Amino acid sequence: MSKDYLALYNFGFALSQGLPQFTPNTIRQVTIDISLRGNGHEQTFSGRVIGFSDRINSILVPPNFMTFANNQFGDQPDAGVSRLLVKVKNPFDKRFTKFFIRKKLRT
Repeated sequence: MSKDYLALYNFGFALSQGLPQFTPNTIRQVTIDISLRGNGHEQTFSGRVIGFSDRINSILVPPNFMTFANNQFGDQPDAGVSRLLVKVKNPFDKRFTKFFIRKKLRT
């Protein structure tokens, strides 16, 4: 989960609503109910945050859960891959930039 999401909760929502603030360690210990609904189905799952990221501004789930949830609750055809995360030794390497331009990819 993005560290930004925890900061938004702690310094935006929690403060304005008189709710407690949480540390990353506290959040890792909390079980979260996740309710999914769609395509004529409804189900609640238990989940938890296992880590935080400074680089990924999203909530990630295991691929097998994403596949299951899309098949069970989704009503759209598979959209394919829309985002790729790449870790490189030197992000300023011109070869990397040229590859992205040649493939019409956005950085």
